[in-house]
Amino acid sequence: MRLAREIGLRFLGSVQFLTVFPVPIATVPYEEAMPFFPCTGALVGALAGGLLVLAGVASLPAGIAAALALAAWLLATGLLHEDGLADVADGIRAGRAPERMLEIMRDSRIGTYGGVALVMATLLRWQALSEITRANPWFVLGVCVSAAAVSRGSLVFLAAISKPAGSGMAARLVGQVSGWTLLAVGAQMSVAASLTGWRGTAPILLGSLLLLLVLRTWYHARLRGVTGDCLGAAAVIVETYILVVGACLGSF
Repeated sequence: MRLAREIGLRFLGSVQFLTVFPVPIATVPYEEAMPFFPCTGALVGALAGGLLVLAGVASLPAGIAAALALAAWLLATGLLHEDGLADVADGIRAGRAPERMLEIMRDSRIGTYGGVALVMATLLRWQALSEITRANPWFVLGVCVSAAAVSRGSLVFLAAISKPAGSGMAARLVGQVSGWTLLAVGAQMSVAASLTGWRGTAPILLGSLLLLLVLRTWYHARLRGVTGDCLGAAAVIVETYILVVGACLGSF
C-alpha cells in the first residue's frame, strides 16, 4: 500500500509539474516525479492525437484539425517548454560571457530571436500534424503519444548527462538522476516510440539521442552546463523532430 501511494504521488507530481491539469492534493517535488515524465507526456499526446483523429472523422480540413490539436497540446502544458526555447534563443549567443547569457535567459521578456524560434517551432509542428492527419488513426495517435512522451523523457536524459549552470531549477535535476530512474524513463520512451511501428522506432530513438548529445555539447560550450530553460528547449526540439519524422513516415 505504501509503495502504491508513493507511485501515485510521484505520477501526480509529474502531472502537476508538466501540465495545467489540476491536482487537488499535495504531491512530491518535481525532481522526485522524473520517472513519470514520459507517462505524463503520453497523456498530453493522447489528448492531442485524439482530437486530431476526431477532427479527421468530422472531415475538418487538415490545417484546421492540426491547429486545434496543437492548441490543445500547448494549452495542456501551459507552454512550459516553449518559454525555455524562447529564453535559450534569446540568451545563448557566441561572443557573450556565460554570466551574461544566464542573465538574459532569466529575463521574462521575449526578444526577436526568441519570437522567431517560437514561430518556427509552432509552424513546423503545425505542418507536421497537418500531414499526419491524413494517415491511419492508430498511426496518428502513435506519433502524437511518441512525440510527447519521448520529448519529456529527453529532459531526464539530458539532465543525467549534464552539469548544472546557475542555481535555478536545473540545479535540483541535473546530475541527480538515479540509475533506476533512467531505466524507467528509457523503457517508457522505447514503448512510446514503438507505437509508430517498426519504421519509426529507430529513427525516433536514435535521432532524439543524437539531438540531445548535440544540444548537450552546445550548452556546455556556451554556458558550461544546462539550465531549466535548456531542458525545456530540448523538449520542444525533440518533440518537433519526432512530429516531422512522423509526417515523413505517414506520407509514404
